[in-house]
Amino acid sequence: MKVLFVFSFSYNEYLADCIYHGLIDSGVDVYETHYPGYMMSDYEEQSGQELRGLYGRGFTLYGRMNHKPQIDPPHVIIDKIRSKFYDVIIYGCVYTHFMICDRQCLDYLDEVRSHYPRSKVHFVDGSDDITHFSQEYNLDQYGIVWKRELTDYVYGNPISFAIPEGILRTTSTKKEEIFPSKIKSPIPGFHSDPKKYTFDNEKEYYDAYASAFYGFTCKKMGWDCMRHYEILANRTIPYFYDLENCPGTILTDFPKYMVLETNKYSWKGQIPSDYEDYNEYLFSYTKKNLTTKKLVSRFF
Repeated sequence: MKVLFVFSFSYNEYLADCIYHGLIDSGVDVYETHYPGYMMSDYEEQSGQELRGLYGRGFTLYGRMNHKPQIDPPHVIIDKIRSKFYDVIIYGCVYTHFMICDRQCLDYLDEVRSHYPRSKVHFVDGSDDITHFSQEYNLDQYGIVWKRELTDYVYGNPISFAIPEGILRTTSTKKEEIFPSKIKSPIPGFHSDPKKYTFDNEKEYYDAYASAFYGFTCKKMGWDCMRHYEILANRTIPYFYDLENCPGTILTDFPKYMVLETNKYSWKGQIPSDYEDYNEYLFSYTKKNLTTKKLVSRFF
């Protein structure tokens, strides 16, 4: 399976980066249009920049890839598109975002739409905005559209973030507190020391979740948030504030029903007698359904 992954990698973008990670982690034969700098294990050495300077402190997705990217010159990519060398083409980011306009990458679109059937082309919109950026460019005519904050099924298919398989905590950690006191709550009415908000060390961040029974999470700019998956990956149950109001077209792979059940206890800071059963179910669900490998399987 040869995949052309069209994305600039000029600024980290969670959904595009989740997909790219899943492709590489799944052993897919990926051809990049641009160098995936911040995804690579030698990013800091090659760029002189720290991963911590990236959005999300560079945790979870970044600086983990050790493969050799396959980047051809533009004229070679065009020739390969014309000869249908690639089996599938994935556009990792089709939206513009505030002042960060170079996130959007629609390179080679004229060639792609002239030589590939709609079923072999995918356009991904990972924006927090409910605006259908794909619709503005009529991309539905040329490929399958995937939208993270999807409001209806008329234009696009639902898609969400995912967690790298290697992040999943292999053993349970002793629970020492109800909520992690070292992590500031993003939820109205739940407070912790704001001086303990920023982590420079990924392991300490994960350990803070793992040692608590529950982890705070909620809608931010959009309903989908990497925090949801980081909590689950560390064998902790998320307290997802306001989840009952999440549209049915968003977070369609997320275990909403079970988290709503556990919310009955978590918002009160209660530990039910069957907490371990709930927690094991959610962790197993995450392992089976919410990894980056599982995410990319839908494109094939």
